[in-house]
Amino acid sequence: VAMTGRSFFDLARVAGLTVAIAVPLLAAERECAAASKDECVDAHGRGQDLREKGQLTRARQMFMSCAQSSCPPLLQGDCARLGEELDRIVPSVSFGARNSHATDLPNTTVYVDDVLVATRLDDGKSYDFDPGKHTVRFLHDGKETSLKVILNQGERGRVLVATFVDVRQAPSPSSASS
Repeated sequence: VAMTGRSFFDLARVAGLTVAIAVPLLAAERECAAASKDECVDAHGRGQDLREKGQLTRARQMFMSCAQSSCPPLLQGDCARLGEELDRIVPSVSFGARNSHATDLPNTTVYVDDVLVATRLDDGKSYDFDPGKHTVRFLHDGKETSLKVILNQGERGRVLVATFVDVRQAPSPSSASS
């Protein structure tokens, strides 16, 4: 066996160090697995509670956390099934903003129920929300417009678009009547 400049004792010392590190890590892994089982059971229960309250996005997160391979197989399977069920019914939306000439305004900020969701609209991203009533506020170049929407279970890919009208270009009431 070629040792390429290291003595047998150097290699043994490195191997001993590896064993000294590996043994405590294995013990910690066993402790985490025990705590993980409790966390899995807790996530399963909390997911069911959240689903009953209509908080589907948070329930899905709970179910995805207990669908991990570190959870007991029976619980893991149930969580995966419930998470997939919620994937099909959680509403998703994307946002757009345009001016009165139908030109996209990508540097628009969006808040849903007063929570910042997006600071730009040029990534084509879709967002999941719980079913029900929501207020969507769009901010662009110091102007604001809002939409009140009702999202339904199973509604996927809905596009919510705000139109910002330039008041300087809007027809005045007197010129509209002539």
